[in-house]
Amino acid sequence: MGYGDEVNPWVANYVQADPKRLIAVGGYEPHYGDGAKAADRLRDLGVKAVKIHTVHQHIRPDDELLRPLFTRLEELAMPVIFHTGTSRFPGADNSFADPAPVGAVCGRFPELPVILAHGGRPDQTEAALEVVDEFDNAWLDLSSCPPSRLAAYFGNVETLAARTLWGSDWPGPGVPGMGANIEAFLKLGLSGAANRAILHDNAQRLLDGVA
Repeated sequence: MGYGDEVNPWVANYVQADPKRLIAVGGYEPHYGDGAKAADRLRDLGVKAVKIHTVHQHIRPDDELLRPLFTRLEELAMPVIFHTGTSRFPGADNSFADPAPVGAVCGRFPELPVILAHGGRPDQTEAALEVVDEFDNAWLDLSSCPPSRLAAYFGNVETLAARTLWGSDWPGPGVPGMGANIEAFLKLGLSGAANRAILHDNAQRLLDGVA
C-alpha cells in the first residue's frame, strides 16, 4: 500500500512493547529481492506471518514471482495472508481481488498455511469459501466483515469454525473498535467451542507452528 521494506523492522520492534498481545506481520515486494532470503530475514526479525496485498501490489496470488517466497514460508510453516475482496483505498486495482487464484497456491504448497483475508467480501465470498472447502491448508479470515453481515457473506459460520480466524480490521473505516466487534460477534449465538476456536484457538495453533 505504498510502504517500503523499512516497515518490517519497525513493526517487529513495535510489537516488543507487549509481545504477549501483539504479533508482527510483515510484507514483501517480489520485484525487489529474493523471496527465500526475504522470508528468512522476516523470520529473524520475529515476524510470524507475511501479507501479500494483491490489490495494491497488483499481483495475483499464483504469480511465479512469489514461488521462492512461498517455498521458504512452507518450510518455516509461516502463514501467508492474501488480501481478497474489494478495496476502497486509493491505488487499489480490484481485478486482483479474486480469491480463486489462492487455490492454486494452496495446491502447490500443501503444507503452507494460507489465510484469505476478509473472505472475499463483499462480492466474492463464494469463491473464498470454495477455496477453504477444497484445501485443508486454507483459512477464512473475518477482518473488515461486520459481524451482522457474516451470515449473509458466509452462511452458517458455526460449520466454518474449525478453519476461521477472527479479525476486526481496526482502525479501518467503519470498524467501531475491537471490543465492540467482539461483543457483536458473541451476540450471533454460536457455540462456546466455535467462539473459542474463531476468536483465539485457531490463530494460536497457526502461530505455534511457525519455525
